Amino acid sequence: MFETNLLNLFFDFLDRLEIRRRILHAPYQWDDSYDFSFRQNLGLAMKDFDRFFSCPDQLCVITDELNCHYLVLPLPRGRHLLAGPYLTQSPDFLHMQQLATRLGIKDDRKMDLSSFYIHFPRVLERGKFESFLHAFSKSYLGRDDFAQIRLPLSLPRPTDLLSVQGRKTEQAAFSLLEDRYAKEAEGLRYITEGNASAAEAAFTDHVFDSLENRAPSSLRSNKNYLIVCNTLFRKATEAAGVHPYYLNEISRKFAIRIENMQELPQNYSFRRDMIHQYCNLVQSHRGGGQSELISRVNNYIDANLDGDLSLQFIANYYSVNKSYLSTRFKKEMGQTLSSYILDRRLDRAIYLLNIDAGSIQEIAVACGIPDLSYFTKLFHREKKMTPSQYRKIIRSS
Repeated sequence: MFETNLLNLFFDFLDRLEIRRRILHAPYQWDDSYDFSFRQNLGLAMKDFDRFFSCPDQLCVITDELNCHYLVLPLPRGRHLLAGPYLTQSPDFLHMQQLATRLGIKDDRKMDLSSFYIHFPRVLERGKFESFLHAFSKSYLGRDDFAQIRLPLSLPRPTDLLSVQGRKTEQAAFSLLEDRYAKEAEGLRYITEGNASAAEAAFTDHVFDSLENRAPSSLRSNKNYLIVCNTLFRKATEAAGVHPYYLNEISRKFAIRIENMQELPQNYSFRRDMIHQYCNLVQSHRGGGQSELISRVNNYIDANLDGDLSLQFIANYYSVNKSYLSTRFKKEMGQTLSSYILDRRLDRAIYLLNIDAGSIQEIAVACGIPDLSYFTKLFHREKKMTPSQYRKIIRSS
């Protein structure tokens, strides 16, 4: 029972860091799903997977040639836990391109290398992370150390192979990438601010156009590019304090659209659509420096717009007097609780209509206004048109 509880604690630790885990049984073979098939997309094979299991009685941290990390933990009955991949630092982009050259990754696959790194979770506080591993190993395996194995990179350095002209070309490519990522950081800052026009200008700079033109024309590579954008835009929106409910909804919507593409997308128009929808989220969900109580109430409202949001219910939920809550809410938010809830429900309705999330009736229910006639009346009062008319305009734009 004690060992089971320890394992559950370890699993919860990994889940909180969003590090994927799986239980493996012998014989052990690498599966491309372990790293979302990115190694396969880069044209790289996992040659040393047997070394992952070379420490049968010890927790092991594996670092592969791409500087991605995996945890391997021996379990009873000849099984192993494999967790990862994860990163301990954001890769330096110059180093990333040099690594691509050393690994022999073709120019038309280097965009996929960016996708490879973007997808994996990052352990930002490495010291605390390793302290936990030491403590867990001591409790579970009876030893407070863990093995560290780095898989070798045996390919020749590019400087041994490149001509002078080749090095100049590579340096020019590095300079282009540095400019591109500086522009990217600027664009993401604008998304966090909810400034769609500035973000669009940053992401349509000639630096981006030139980089996209170098990317392969395959459907998979274009999808990977848009997946990277979706991930970056979600993170930028999250930094603005948007509630996870809305982040999950919009990122899932775009992820489905990307994977369902059957022909080469127009990256510019699709990226523009993502920028504007994420910025709209920031604009409509921006926080205002509320007290902890009111901030928690606002988060609860956003997560439960389809449920009971009466003043009495919320006051009971947070164990406060309803008169106190009503007065405090109006003082901090500048409107009554009921008025705020109605605004948020209509905001969600507009958002769900924008992403075409279901029928009008389904959207009304999801917004906590199941009476379709009443929902239509409230919507018309807000937008001067019915939900159906609004949806028609959105679909035609």
